[in-house]
Amino acid sequence: MEGSIKNYTTSWPSMNATAETVIDNKPNVFIMVLSALYGAVCLLSLIGNSIICAVIINRGVQKSNIYKLLLNLSLADLLITVTMPFYVASTLMGHFIFGMLMCKLTFGLSHLGLRVSMLILALISYDRYRALVGKRWQGMSSFTINLLILLIWLISIGVVIPQWMHLTVNKFDGLDYCQEDWPIDTYRTTYIICLFVILSVIPLIFIVVCHAKIATHFNKLIEDQTLQAAATHRQRVIKMLALVAVFFILCYFPYQIFYVIVLFPNIGIDYRSAVFVAAILRFIINMHSCVNPIIYGLFSTKMRDDIKRLTIKSARSSTQLSLSKASFDSRFSKSSSTCPLGKKKPILTDLLNVIRVYNSVMRLKEKK
Repeated sequence: MEGSIKNYTTSWPSMNATAETVIDNKPNVFIMVLSALYGAVCLLSLIGNSIICAVIINRGVQKSNIYKLLLNLSLADLLITVTMPFYVASTLMGHFIFGMLMCKLTFGLSHLGLRVSMLILALISYDRYRALVGKRWQGMSSFTINLLILLIWLISIGVVIPQWMHLTVNKFDGLDYCQEDWPIDTYRTTYIICLFVILSVIPLIFIVVCHAKIATHFNKLIEDQTLQAAATHRQRVIKMLALVAVFFILCYFPYQIFYVIVLFPNIGIDYRSAVFVAAILRFIINMHSCVNPIIYGLFSTKMRDDIKRLTIKSARSSTQLSLSKASFDSRFSKSSSTCPLGKKKPILTDLLNVIRVYNSVMRLKEKK
């Protein structure tokens, strides 16, 4: 397969064509292991984030700014999750078979989810900073949060559109590959570097500064014995949110940095080695989508209680539905057994009387 490293880093890879020189002529083992890992991550992410969305919606998303932000974070993770089966399928087959539309949708949705996640985490950090360090200990208003969430989605869609426009299906050796095809490499390089600085580096610095100020503030609160109880309760929430941010950064930035490095051909990275590294880093960046629900379950007592309540409520609803169906079936069977001439069916009795009257009238006509 002919191609450049920079095309590979944004395409659905041909592991069959390129991996065998990287991993000692055992591409099938690598492909199967990677696919199995992706399957596990996809299943965990789908179940975990769906439960989080259901819990937040059931609780009432308007009640808490943090719940609104976590809901959008889970939705962004689900966008990434739905693209994983296409990546696994293309990895197993060694090329992309789903056509131009799915090429644009799957790649675009994956990057849209990543951009939204980064900006939502920055907004969570700022909201917690205002609520915990601000003079009034008050977060942003509901209207402001809703407006900022809308802007995050619009901005993320806007910055992904240029990639969508240049995504296409190219043929190599008679096989299709989903890749970015820019008319001039300089445009692509400038776009990616600007995107990396504006939507990756700057939000990262913002998150680190907000959490550093929150940590400093909490250290002062803990020293004050009159505020220790309140500080300890709030600190658990901050640890959870900080851990979410840390895991995302650790999963997100290695691939993004690699993505920028391979733009410069003078660095001299071997293409076949880049294939292997990109596949591993892409898995890591997708793996974060299943981590957040685990962190919520470990650190948030309120979230665990909400999940239990929702589970109990769902179990009761299914039990009541089963009992209602059984009761209906029982009544129907009893009614059926008394249908022929039973007194419990006056409609049938009236019908028989009508038939008798009709027969009497017909006999009278025949006599005449």
